[in-house]
This record gives sequence, structure tokens and C-alpha cells, in this order.
Amino acid sequence: MNFNQAIVAGNVAQDPELRSLPSGTQVCELRVATHRVFTSQGQNQEETEFHNVVIWGKQADIAARYLKKGALVLVRGRLHTRTWDDKTAASSRKPRLSLTPLSWGQSKPARQANRKCLPWAPEVSQRCRCNPLAYA
Repeated sequence: MNFNQAIVAGNVAQDPELRSLPSGTQVCELRVATHRVFTSQGQNQEETEFHNVVIWGKQADIAARYLKKGALVLVRGRLHTRTWDDKTAASSRKPRLSLTPLSWGQSKPARQANRKCLPWAPEVSQRCRCNPLAYA
């Protein structure tokens, strides 16, 4: 059995970049930062990890319009490694998450204004105007 699925919840590290392929398909790339605090040898340590995410099609356009640096986002998708040769003919590799569905949270004022919007509860979010993907 094979299974390739990953879920990452964190903050958008920089504004997403949207581009169109020659075929007309839109592609959005963004980085999601996750943060953890742990104890090592009695000392609190902090670690931030950056995850590369690629979004295709209509969701790419929606993500580029609505996601900005600092936004809380939950991405789920397939892990794959992009491989290419750079100008010096050296092989480069970039692991990334190829997105399936996309969900994101709200800022504190937006949450307080709309208590019924729960991005982590799709049955509620689909009826909520705070989730533009519900109308895609």
C-alpha cells in the first residue's frame, strides 16, 4: 500500500506568487511557516520550518487574491520533489506540497465579528462568506 498525504497548518511566510502557464493554467506558489517550541537539555528551544506549497487552477487565483503574509492557513496535499538543472548544470531539488483543498483562518477581529465561521469545520464554512473557496 502507498499513501502520500501531508497536512500543514501555519502562517503564510510571504505574499503568494501567481503566474500563468503557457496552457493558461494558473499556478500559485507560497511558503507556509510552522513553529514549535520544545525543551532540550532543560532549555526551551524554538524552531521554525518553511514549507513550499504549490496550488493549481481556480484555487491558485483565489489563494493569490485572499492570502497575504501572516494569514493562518491549513493545506493538505501530496508531497513531491521538484528537480531541475540550474545554469551551472548542477541538479537542484525542492520538496513541496501539491495542494488539494485549501482552508484558512481569520484575524481575531474577523473571528469576533463572525463567530459562526469555522474554517476547520467544512459543514459550517461552506455556508459562510468568510470562506471564498466555498463559492469556487
